[in-house]
Amino acid sequence: MIPVRGALAAPGRARPSRAPAAALRRASWREVELAAVEYAEDEEGRRRWAGVPVARGRILLSEAVLETAPAAAGEEAGGLLAPLLDGRFVVAWSAPTVVPILGGALGGGWGSWARRTVEVRRLLRLLGTPVVGGTEAEERARAAAAHRVPVPRACDPLDGALTTAQLFLVLATKLEAAGRGDVASLLG
Repeated sequence: MIPVRGALAAPGRARPSRAPAAALRRASWREVELAAVEYAEDEEGRRRWAGVPVARGRILLSEAVLETAPAAAGEEAGGLLAPLLDGRFVVAWSAPTVVPILGGALGGGWGSWARRTVEVRRLLRLLGTPVVGGTEAEERARAAAAHRVPVPRACDPLDGALTTAQLFLVLATKLEAAGRGDVASLLG
């Protein structure tokens, strides 16, 4: 079991997270802080968030967060996720899935989250290796296998965020070698 800071956070609307400074869009992805984010609902309807930070080209697993909010709390979670995302770019497998949920849980408009989110599926398209078909978890698992990234249990948000972070590192490194190493080119 991976030790996770604050594994069960109390639900409650978190304060909005500050976006990274605009000048950081011109920086190398290796010079900025990011966090891979995953969201899921479990069998009991609880909403589960996970965030895995990435900094200086490395995954900081000791700083990962996992939080669970009861179904009655709606999307009002993020008490641990908001500080993790503060000033960081977001890495998501699917931006259209994660961006509206982040806006609902942490506040801020759709556009503010979209402007700071790197979509891993888009990075695959940039490399000419898109993965389509099936659920998001199945797509991510196939992409991970194709790029030799370990694939843990697909239904756990922490495992999903970790796989997304690892895929990001592999794909961003390949894109960097092709001259697309700045954050702006990864954001789209």
